Amino acid sequence: MRFRFYALFGFLFLFCLSLDVLMFGGVSQEAGVGAAIADSARAQAPLAHTYIVLGRPIAARVAAARTAGQSIAAAAFGDSYDSIAATPDAAIDLLFSESRGPMRALLMLAYWGAPVFFVLAILAWLFRTRRTHLIKSARR
Repeated sequence: MRFRFYALFGFLFLFCLSLDVLMFGGVSQEAGVGAAIADSARAQAPLAHTYIVLGRPIAARVAAARTAGQSIAAAAFGDSYDSIAATPDAAIDLLFSESRGPMRALLMLAYWGAPVFFVLAILAWLFRTRRTHLIKSARR
């Protein structure tokens, strides 16, 4: 049995995408800074805006997903919420620049990992090894 890189990259893409959708959907529902982050992402960060658009309906309908996304976002980006409340026009810049810690690094890896793993999964699928038939057998 051959190892299928496209399956590995596809799984990693889905993992990163689900983490991003969960976290950005939850942070967009945050009471103090959610609207400012969503508005700033729409204007300045198309990838974050995509995650917010995908995650907002899930966070609105499933309370556990909203709570989990907000707690993950607070652990990673919570120290920048005061600056975002003071300057809501630059919310997405402040979210990514003023946060520190290992949880932020993990979420930034997932943030950029989703599009990278998507491209790698497509390339791995296109260049996958295929069974080669050199001689066609005759039917009798």
